[in-house]
Amino acid sequence: MRQVCSQPVSYLSQVLQLRTMREKDLASTHETLIVYTHGALSSKRSWNYIQKQVNRGRAKSKTAELYFEYDLQEEDAFLILSDFVNEIKKEILKRSPKKVIMVGHSFGGVLSVAAARELVQDLPNLEYAVITMAAPFAGARIAPLFTLFSPCSKFFTNIRHNSGFMWSFQNRPLACLTYSFITTSGGVRWIPGDNDGVVTRESQNHFCGDPMMVTTLIDMNHFEVLMSDNVAARITSEIINREPISKAA
Repeated sequence: MRQVCSQPVSYLSQVLQLRTMREKDLASTHETLIVYTHGALSSKRSWNYIQKQVNRGRAKSKTAELYFEYDLQEEDAFLILSDFVNEIKKEILKRSPKKVIMVGHSFGGVLSVAAARELVQDLPNLEYAVITMAAPFAGARIAPLFTLFSPCSKFFTNIRHNSGFMWSFQNRPLACLTYSFITTSGGVRWIPGDNDGVVTRESQNHFCGDPMMVTTLIDMNHFEVLMSDNVAARITSEIINREPISKAA
């Protein structure tokens, strides 16, 4: 009886296995990594609306998303920043992106700017951009109120306008192109100065003189900006799709 050689079958099996592994490797490689970071006393759910609009409106591309969450009851601002940078680095190693876009609301914007400084220094071969909304770049004057009754007082002490954390943050230049959406409505009287109900306009404007900063005024309050089609469209067109930017609202 004629014997059938099993070698070709084994070889074909190896080829198919290698092809499958290669496809998995390609699937884990993305052109762009988008990192969403929420504000204090919030969660990643705050990004649901904007994230859906950005995904719907952007050009089809290989894009990965990372949602960073932090626990104010267990960590101070310095530890949160350290964890944030480490999480992004892990995702970069996993996804191998060419570009990293960090999107932060409120204190998430502060984290995004601070993390960009470390990432640009440690991983300089990648392209970076930061998008912030209602970010207290010069600290939050509302923070002392929270320290009176909040169990997270260590964190809120860190983000006071005159804290050591905010002082070290404010006195370094931006590391990459940064788009700041400044919220101008919803002010309350018990926060001194023009404010959006939480953060002052002065604090949001802190880096306006930096050549890496592009600002856009948005007629919304601190939280409305998270439900803005205009902001989602600007994120899509001005950052992801590389269309011309605008400094006017």
